[in-house]
Amino acid sequence: MRAQAAVEYLSIVAISLAALLPLWYFVSTSTDSVKQDLRVGSARQAVFKLRDAADLAYAQGVPAEFLVEVNVPDGISSASLYANEIVLQISMGSRGTTDVFSVSIANLTGDISRMVYSPGLHLVRVKAQRGASGSTLVNVTD
Repeated sequence: MRAQAAVEYLSIVAISLAALLPLWYFVSTSTDSVKQDLRVGSARQAVFKLRDAADLAYAQGVPAEFLVEVNVPDGISSASLYANEIVLQISMGSRGTTDVFSVSIANLTGDISRMVYSPGLHLVRVKAQRGASGSTLVNVTD
């Protein structure tokens, strides 16, 4: 009688585990996806804040200068400025990488590569400057 009860308990536990494992896998993958979406959203917010500050500095002209506080997420593999684009590249694990970028009305110079090595809050200096040809450039430096 005891052996039969033990077998019944073991079968109940086995069936319960068989039902819970797919549910656990689904929750685990959903959590990873949500975390990646949050990182992309945080990077997008940082890029848009920098773009808005650069556009404002460009519109006001020299000597406009701002300090912008941005929250940089984990997983940034590259942070750069190209002509009038601000680009953050995020490592997405098994899904590769994704670029988060925004286009400014100003030509941008400077260095934001420190964002790669230290996630978290950053104070970024955004400053309108006179270029060599007399045009207005915006320097964005972390």
